[in-house]
Parts: sequence; C-alpha cells; structure tokens
Amino acid sequence: MRAYIHTGMDSFIHMHACICVHTTMLTHTHTRTNRHALTWTGAGLNATNDHTCECFAELGFCKEGEKPVYTPGKKCPSCWDPDNTACACFAAIGFCDAKPTPAAPPTPASKNIVELAASVPDLSTLVTALKAGKLTGALTGKGPFTVFAPTNEAFARLSKATLDYLLDPKNVKELQEVLELHVIAGAALKSTDLKPVNQEASLEGEKLLIFANDGHVRVNPEGTMQFVNVVKADNEASNGVVHIIDSVLIPKGFIGPDTAPNCTKSGCIFSYTNYQNVEQGRCGEVDAAPRMPADIWNDQRAKDEYVRDTVAFFGVRLVQAPCQRPGWIQSGSATVNWTSPLLMRVTCDTHCNCIYPKCPDVPDKPPMYCSLCGPKFNAPIEVKFWYPSNETAAIQQQ
Repeated sequence: MRAYIHTGMDSFIHMHACICVHTTMLTHTHTRTNRHALTWTGAGLNATNDHTCECFAELGFCKEGEKPVYTPGKKCPSCWDPDNTACACFAAIGFCDAKPTPAAPPTPASKNIVELAASVPDLSTLVTALKAGKLTGALTGKGPFTVFAPTNEAFARLSKATLDYLLDPKNVKELQEVLELHVIAGAALKSTDLKPVNQEASLEGEKLLIFANDGHVRVNPEGTMQFVNVVKADNEASNGVVHIIDSVLIPKGFIGPDTAPNCTKSGCIFSYTNYQNVEQGRCGEVDAAPRMPADIWNDQRAKDEYVRDTVAFFGVRLVQAPCQRPGWIQSGSATVNWTSPLLMRVTCDTHCNCIYPKCPDVPDKPPMYCSLCGPKFNAPIEVKFWYPSNETAAIQQQ
C-alpha cells in the first residue's frame, strides 16, 4: 500500500489504485498535523474474505487511471464483512466508520423447478413435455431435486417421429420414463458438489454417471453411449437445482418409432454437404451398412442410437440420407478414415474396456456392440463425391 499525505487546512489522502489487502502483516503509518504516527499490524486479516479492492471501487477510490481523493464521512460499504479487520484498520486512520453496513443475506430462490423452467424461453419444449407427462405436480413438491433440463434445440435433435411419439397421450408412460431419467430425487447437486466421477440413481430407476472436470460437466446414462453436456449449470430453484443440457437423455429400454427407416442392412447412407465456398459446395457420402455388426439389424433401438449419435457428433451438416439431388452428379471418390478417434475413445474406453485404436475385434454382447471398436469396422472407407453441376465437377477434377 502507498499513501500520499498532505497536511494543512485541507487534508487529502490519495490512494494508489487499486488497494487490495492480501497479506497477514502490513504496516501503515498515518501522519497527522501533530506528527503522531499510527501503526497497524493487520493481525487476524483473512485474505479469503477480504473485499478491500472491490470496496474501494464502490467507495470511488479505485477509478481506473487516477488516484481518487478521500472524502471524510464515507461509510464502510455493504461488501465489507463485519469481521473483516481491514475495515477497523481504515476506520482507525479516518477512512470510514468502524462498523460497516451488514451485507444483505442472499435472496432465496423464489421459483420452484417448474416455474423456473417456465421462465426460461429456451426450455419451453421441456415445460410442454412435463405437462403432457403429468409431472409438473411432482416437480413442484418439496424436493430437493436435481434436474437436467434439455433445451428446445436438444428436443429438436430428436426426430420428429420420436418427439411426436413421446407427446402422443397414448405414450404417456414412455414420456414419463424419458423425463424421469433427467431427475435425481433427494439431493440438489450443484456442480461444485461433484467429484470427478459420480453415480446417482435417476427417478426413472437407471443410474446416471456424472463426470466433472475443469468446470465441464457431462451426463451419461450408465450402460449407454450417450454423453450429454451441461451448458449452464447451477440454476437454483426453491426445491432444487436445474442444469441445462444440450441433448435429451434416452432410457436404455426405450424403443419408440423407427427413427432411421432408411438405414437398413442393404444400405445406410450418411452424407455431408460443404458450404458453398468450400470445395465448391460438394457433398460426400458413405455407406455405413457394411461397417455395422450383424446383430444390430435385429436391435432397432441400437440401430437408431447408432444413427442418432453419429449425426449428433458430426453436427448439423451430416445427415442420414444420400447426396443425390436434382442437378447434381457423382464424380470421383477418396478413401478416408471412417470415424473420429475422439468419438471412439469416449465410447470404447468407457464401455468396452479397451484403449482405442488398440481395441481388438470381439464378439458382440447386445445391447453392447464392442465390435464397433475393433479394426474390422474401423478400416478406411470410400467416400463418393457429388457436385452441383458438370461445370463445378470439371473444375474440381483439374
């Protein structure tokens, strides 16, 4: 700390911006007109709750680029804890009264979980689903609850057939199972409460694995390949806490409609169309059917998950449909790696107890298809290219 003392009719104390007291031993000598010196040792100051810097900013002492002038009669601001010895020190040298204004206690959350969700426009589809699933009553109860709340965009990632199926009154039981997978009853788990790996029982009954690392939280229904990101954590409600997530969690037993009817053993085409200014806007397509285990064709849910997770991982420009469209022609191909190492490490390392890409070819044990981690189904694959016109294709081939 540096202080500049001016004595005489008008006394001004100019503080070197910005003063932050974070030491346990600090000596300040205050020079009065009678040359009397006051020394403060700072004993007992707890740096962890010291708000000196922000308080001086609030008082107007720490304006950027200047050394503000002290005005006698200032009060200790509300941000100073009554137990903070910094306040007593500055009172002793004339900066403020010895007793600060007590800080207002934090305002408890006034909205319950349903009311909180209803107040967030991006959770409107969830609110609609809660009403259709007759779960609003349960989530307005005492709790506490931890809720993983999918955004409207998360629901939009479901196929229209699946969303329509879930919201159909005839399928209310299936909808309730999906929604209850997003709820942990009996605890309000904030992100700061989480260990690196956590296991909690959902209201639906299945276990949820919750991974917390460097402020990033992911949720995984145990025994599935779903890894969902928390995009906004710790939204407090009067009866729990809400974490907003970017995908809808699907229970292991959920069947629903066939969301990938065009993915069959005879052909399962994925295509990716570039932006118009990238590679002349060409589209590349692959047939995944030869790279899928034989047993998966008898497991509609697994096939649908394969398609959904592949599309979700690679983003909105990847679709489970062919490139072919009016005015486009097929010209050329290339051999590329079939999958992303990141995607495979998440699934194979976690569920199949092998380190990708060193996973061996193994027999499948439905509903787990660990053969997808082995070299047989991960060999390079041919991508066929489609172009918007003959002229574009000719330019591309030069």
